[in-house]
Amino acid sequence: MKTTHCDFYAQETDAPVKDSFKNIGNYLEDLKDRNLALGDIGCAIGEFPNYLSGRFPNFDVRGYEYSQLLIDEGRKRFKGLQIEKFDASEFSSMAPASLDIITMLGTLGIFDDYEAVLKNCLDWLKPGGRLAIHNMFNDYDLDVFVKYKRSHEPKGSPLEHGWNIPSVTSVGNFLKAYGVANFKFHHFEISVDIAKKPDDPVRSWTERTETGGRRIMNGLCLQQPHKFLVVNKKK
Repeated sequence: MKTTHCDFYAQETDAPVKDSFKNIGNYLEDLKDRNLALGDIGCAIGEFPNYLSGRFPNFDVRGYEYSQLLIDEGRKRFKGLQIEKFDASEFSSMAPASLDIITMLGTLGIFDDYEAVLKNCLDWLKPGGRLAIHNMFNDYDLDVFVKYKRSHEPKGSPLEHGWNIPSVTSVGNFLKAYGVANFKFHHFEISVDIAKKPDDPVRSWTERTETGGRRIMNGLCLQQPHKFLVVNKKK
């Protein structure tokens, strides 16, 4: 599976705290006084777990990332943060019931078999644990699988992944079949403008809507249906 585009995170500096960081933090706020183990899966260079460490000093926060480039850069930038090599599609990557909280931002859409990744996350959670995800989820009953290549790349080049959009219905049905009764999707409304980057059309940007809000777009012709999914595993 080719997913090289997100390596741009290794070059970014002094990025502001993202709305998604704050929102996920809000969904964990009721747990702030407890001493809990939290793992952020697909942490890139570690900006989000670093944010969580500052906001929730009682939590033992670790980052988990597949790209060695991003791991190396994250370990340089955030020296007090532990970032481990990790594959979310491999159940053996972590022992069952290891974490009280799992967060995953922009990672679920990388995997065509998103159910396997969700099952792994739920199995890695302790009983009573919480899973908080930021991803695109489709309100229509359609699971969307996106692959692309740049026009200058020759025919037969590996296709990039990373922008799949599972449906709310399919994910909800999977969670119910797993035995989860307590879960909820939350709409995401971005509060800042993001400029288009002409040299990188895969990067997202915002456009104003007719009602004054913002829609998130990119050069894959996606108007992105961002949501948060918060799952509480039964005790």
